[in-house]
Amino acid sequence: MNVVTTPTAAPETARAPWTRGAWLLQPPVRVGFALLVAGLFAASYTQPLWVTRFRAPQYPQGLSLQVYLDRVTGDIQEVDILNHYVGMRPIEQMATFERSIAIFALAVVCGLGVWAASFRRIHWQILLVLPLVLFPLGMLLDLFAWLWYSGHALDPTSPMGMTVKPFTPKLIGSQKVANFEVTSGLGLGTYLQIAGAALLAGAAFVGWKISKGPADGAPR
Repeated sequence: MNVVTTPTAAPETARAPWTRGAWLLQPPVRVGFALLVAGLFAASYTQPLWVTRFRAPQYPQGLSLQVYLDRVTGDIQEVDILNHYVGMRPIEQMATFERSIAIFALAVVCGLGVWAASFRRIHWQILLVLPLVLFPLGMLLDLFAWLWYSGHALDPTSPMGMTVKPFTPKLIGSQKVANFEVTSGLGLGTYLQIAGAALLAGAAFVGWKISKGPADGAPR
């Protein structure tokens, strides 16, 4: 007796995670994502990166400063008068070089981020988006350096030069300076940059994982 066997179909192999996510490497997706991140960084220009507030009995309404990428707004004249008594430099004399190139630097790193989307190789993409990812960190480090300098390069001949000791204004948090309570924190512009950098870093990591997938169907 002849036994007829029916060929069974080979079980369908589940697609690997890197194959399922391969659509993320398609040019339209990469370009759209790059434009989204660049838009977040561009929007950060319109918002303060750092905000500080001063409260004292003689200023019941308080004083405030808003630091943008290329300018400082707020109660500059009043704060400069206070800085003079403490021995700190006028606000407009600080970070003049950084503010003069800020718009150009932001445009360059955003342009590199969008340009990265035109490259298929993940290594070129990571290299070109790295300046954009590191931009918020560099900005915060520069701001901290100027805060440290402003509180340590005090004029000893100022009216309060003998009573106020060198200090570092806080990047985030509150502190007592003379009879002022000073509270500082990051502004919306910095959070927009951090969000863009985090999205970009996450996308670069996902793209790198996809590119490391096996050769059978995974783009490289």
